[in-house]
Amino acid sequence: MTNFKQLTIGVLMLGTLGVTSCVDDEISSEVKAIYQGQAAFLSAQSNLKQAEADLKAADAAYQLLINIAKEAQNELEILEAQNALEIAREEHIKALLQLKLDVEATKSSEAEKYLGQYLSEKGNIMTLKSSISSLNADLLRLNATVADGIFDTEEAIELEEINIAQYENQLVEDEFILGLLKAVESDPASVGNQVIEIQKQIDALKAENKEKNARVTEISTTELPKFGGDLSDYQNIKTEVQGLKNSVQSWEVYLSEFNDQLAEVQEELGQLTGGTAITYEQALVNRDNAEATKDEKQDVFDTVSMLASEYSDLINDIAAVDAQIKQKETSISSIENSLEDLKSEFDTRKSIFDNDPSGKTVDDKGADGKAGNPNDNFPSTYHLVLDATADPISYEAQAYFTMADLPVGAVIGAVPTDGEYFDVEADDTAIVYNEDAFNAAQSAFINAQVALSNEKSALADYEAELVELKEKQATFDTTLSTQLENARREKEEADAAYDLASDIVSLLESIIPIENDILDTKTSLEVYKLRLADSERELNRLADLVDDATFAEYSALLAQVFQLEQEVAINEDMINDLEGDIIYFEGLELELEASNYAGSDYEERLERIAEEIKDQEVAILETKKNITSAKNKLEELKQDKVDLEETRLTDIAEIEARIELLESEISQREQLAENYLALMNDALS
Repeated sequence: MTNFKQLTIGVLMLGTLGVTSCVDDEISSEVKAIYQGQAAFLSAQSNLKQAEADLKAADAAYQLLINIAKEAQNELEILEAQNALEIAREEHIKALLQLKLDVEATKSSEAEKYLGQYLSEKGNIMTLKSSISSLNADLLRLNATVADGIFDTEEAIELEEINIAQYENQLVEDEFILGLLKAVESDPASVGNQVIEIQKQIDALKAENKEKNARVTEISTTELPKFGGDLSDYQNIKTEVQGLKNSVQSWEVYLSEFNDQLAEVQEELGQLTGGTAITYEQALVNRDNAEATKDEKQDVFDTVSMLASEYSDLINDIAAVDAQIKQKETSISSIENSLEDLKSEFDTRKSIFDNDPSGKTVDDKGADGKAGNPNDNFPSTYHLVLDATADPISYEAQAYFTMADLPVGAVIGAVPTDGEYFDVEADDTAIVYNEDAFNAAQSAFINAQVALSNEKSALADYEAELVELKEKQATFDTTLSTQLENARREKEEADAAYDLASDIVSLLESIIPIENDILDTKTSLEVYKLRLADSERELNRLADLVDDATFAEYSALLAQVFQLEQEVAINEDMINDLEGDIIYFEGLELELEASNYAGSDYEERLERIAEEIKDQEVAILETKKNITSAKNKLEELKQDKVDLEETRLTDIAEIEARIELLESEISQREQLAENYLALMNDALS
């Protein structure tokens, strides 16, 4: 803002300064005078209009960001818009300064008087706009501060609502657990009471097992020893004989399975060898030879593949370079065809520039076929239309530069019409400075020549490269594709031969462990058959010494022991299941680790539950207090948000009202400035 204020004061305090002409020395003194006077003034007016348009655009962009910033802060974009506005203001002030210098150069005191009043109003407008900028900055700061406060308050409200929800969820959970705990004390059907019933079943099963184990001990230590050693030996050898028969049967099954495996392997080996017998040593030699051949054929294939790939790449390179040559030839032909037109355009533009380098030329005369004079500094040139149907349209030679110059009763037409006056400059659509047109034509002509040279150079490079590539192509064997196909076939055949030799070796290697298993199985089978024969002879010997009735009584006692032991095992499984039920029920009802309520003493368990009920009731009261406190805090935060928003609306309304008053005053002063500018223009016309 500092530079802006200094430049504003500078414009209002400027004295008369001289201007320097840039017109060529060959131009007459009369033209120089016109250039220093009217031409400079018109140019300054045009520059001022452009600067004011740029200033309005920058101001609008800045104001748009200010409005957006009320909702979403973006300090970087606002700063950039401020800088752009500062630059536009400085350019506007420079344009005012140039206008002041050019008006003073006309030596018109009346024009200078109106200019002073115009500049004074512009200075006031700048000051008022500066005040608006300051108020906008205050508005931004206000929005930012209040927005931050509202954001923080809303965040606090959300956090408090989350706290309340958490407290309420905790209250529901605590009350649920409290109900479960109380049910253990008061409800006979509660899980807690079911647990003690399960415990009673466990106690009954343990007592039953104690009795059964005592009976087993009694039979084993008192009743069975009375029968003597022969019965015991007979029973043991009888059990041993049955076990040995089972073992012999198992080994016979193993032997049959191993023989089947060996038959399968030998059948597969015969298929691979064609029925020809082969030793393991010869199979190893065959595999090594096949591997060497495979590696040799792979090397040949890799070498030929690499050459084929190089040849393929070479063919692609030749095609690519050939395409580039054709493209360059086409481009050279196109440039050469355009050079004549560019040379003609250059000669034409140079002739016009040599005649009047500071002038302007009409490039497009428009639909009427007649160009106005772009160098006379008059915005219009009126001619009487003689024949609107001619091509080009026929006009009277006499030209009029203002409507006031036209003959009395003259009619001005919007389109060329016989008998009416038409502004022939109105449809001139392309007016360029002679220097710009000359420079453009010269650049186009030179650039085309440079491009032609570059393209010819590139063409020569590509042609040389093509020669090199074709020389390289001549070094390649033309039978490469056949060689590649033969190398691929031989490689595949070598791979298949190696795979076959490897499979034969693998099968021969698998036969050895199977044969070993067969030998081991036959040995074990013979051992168990011998042991079975010995045990059967012993069983027959003892059978002659044992009385059948006595043995039946002995066997009945053994069966009773077995039955009791089975019943004890079943009871133990039931006890384990029931104890698992206790753990499950405890965790299900109390939602706690089972160890917190473990133990077989039901009274002790109830005492612990009573203590837990007291703790749970205290926790519920504390949670209710927290809920009440959090809800009160939430209401306070909501009221704080309402207060912040009301304050924000009041302050914003006051600043916006002040801005509206300043903008109204700016509008009035801009109208005054335009009036003074019009009076100044009239004084200079």
